[in-house]
Amino acid sequence: MIETIALPLEFSRFGLIGSIVGALFLQIGWFLRAITKKDKAHQDFIQQILKEDREERQEDRREHRQTTNRLSDAITDLTIELRGKHER
Repeated sequence: MIETIALPLEFSRFGLIGSIVGALFLQIGWFLRAITKKDKAHQDFIQQILKEDREERQEDRREHRQTTNRLSDAITDLTIELRGKHER
């Protein structure tokens, strides 16, 4: 008897109370499925945001490196020019 009670569609055999309990289990199952589906969608959305942020940080680092290299080159050129003028 316990094995047949576990199936929600079998609850109707037990009258109104059985139908109510069966409907409750069906609703709980539907609710859990909906939450799981939304959770998966939110996880995918968060992963997308993190990926975009990672790419943006990499681009920022590249730009920072280029700026630093240009500044370093300018300082080196200025140093060479100043040494050249000082030695004359």
